Order: sequence, then C-alpha cells, then structure tokens
Amino acid sequence: MKSATREEIGLIPAPKRTSTWNPIPHSHIITALDAAMEMNYLNLYNRTEYYELNMKGTQMFGFWKFSLGDGKYCPTIGFRNSVDKSLAFGIVSGLNVMVCSNLQFYGDHKNHIIHSGDFDMGVAIQFAGQEIAKSSGLFAQRVRWMEGLKGIHGLQFDSRVYLYYLFQQQIITSKGFSKYMKCYEQEQKLNHNTLYSLYGGATRYMKRYNLNAQQTKSRKLEVLTNDFIRKDVSQTV
Repeated sequence: MKSATREEIGLIPAPKRTSTWNPIPHSHIITALDAAMEMNYLNLYNRTEYYELNMKGTQMFGFWKFSLGDGKYCPTIGFRNSVDKSLAFGIVSGLNVMVCSNLQFYGDHKNHIIHSGDFDMGVAIQFAGQEIAKSSGLFAQRVRWMEGLKGIHGLQFDSRVYLYYLFQQQIITSKGFSKYMKCYEQEQKLNHNTLYSLYGGATRYMKRYNLNAQQTKSRKLEVLTNDFIRKDVSQTV
C-alpha cells in the first residue's frame, strides 16, 4: 500500500466496460463523493483527506475526517473502490471508522454498490448522496447521545455498578483496572463527575486492543451503557 494524492489517483485509468461490469475510475468516485458532500452541505466544514492505493493502483482506500463545531467530535467518511472486480464501491461512516486493505471496513453505518453493467457516474452520485445523508443523520444522533451522557451527573448513578458491568462484559480486566482508572481520571478533568467520564474512560482504555477487539468491545460498551441508563440511573437529582 502507498499513500496517494488526488492528482496521482487521477492518473489511474479504468478498464473498458463490458455488458455486465462497468468499473468507475477512482477519481470519478472522489468526484461523486464531492457532489454528495455538497448535496448534504458537508462541504461547508473543514476536512482532512487521506488516500491509499495498492501497489498496482487497482484498489483505492480513503477517508475524510470532518471538524464540526468546537472540534470535540470528528465524524469520518471512509470509502473504497476497485477497477479490477476485487472490491465494490463502499462507503462507511461514524465517529470511529476503519478502512483497511485487509478488508476491515467498520463504522456506525456502511453500504456498498457493485460495478454492474448499468453502474455509472449518475448512479455513483445518487448512491453516495443517499449514504452521506444517512451518515449525517447518524452523526447528529451519535453526538446527541454522547452529549446526553455528559448531562447525567454523579448523584444520579452509582459508578461501582457501571464498573461492575465493564468487568462483566470483559471490556476491562482486573489486570487493566489501574490503567482504566487513569483513563477515567483524564476524562474527569474534561467532563467532571458524569456518566460520560466513565464511558469515555472505557473508550480511551480500549485503544490498547487490536482493531477487531475494539470493534467488538465498542458495541458491547454502547449496549451496556444504554442498559445502565435504563435500569440504574435515577431520573431525579
């Protein structure tokens, strides 16, 4: 794999189409994504772009990371494409996105479309626009959820119960407890004695795991946090 610029990607051609397969050049995929950003007004925000190509240039992987508001949250759009039938045009999005050449393709939302005979730029733009629209809604929903955690203060819950759930779901281990507490203390400095500090401490702690483990544990963490709110958080202070 090698990093690439838009200009370098623009030099890579696509093979001729057949009746059942119409490969779209990587540069056209980026153009379709640009159009989708404009359709959903995400072009108004600053973003960091990163692209990679395999050594033959037949596969492209990339992500765009956006800086919204005060920069506390950085939603990301990831994507991949191929001109050799190895990959469909795929889009993935979320606050924690993974796009790798080893076929890791992870985020809060993902979808793909194959390069069929009727696939063209119009179809690519329509697909990208629809997926980015869904992603925008999920970004907002995710941010509201996390901001909600910051509004749940220590008088409303017993942190020991939440810690019990973290151990029960094997998100943290007894050997890693002291490391988790350091992560938790870092979050407390930013978000005080709130449920988000407990949650954020876990997300910091999980960065020590490999990508597959992070994906699995992140899902468990969200489920247990929602269960904790439903069963163990007092609705009155």
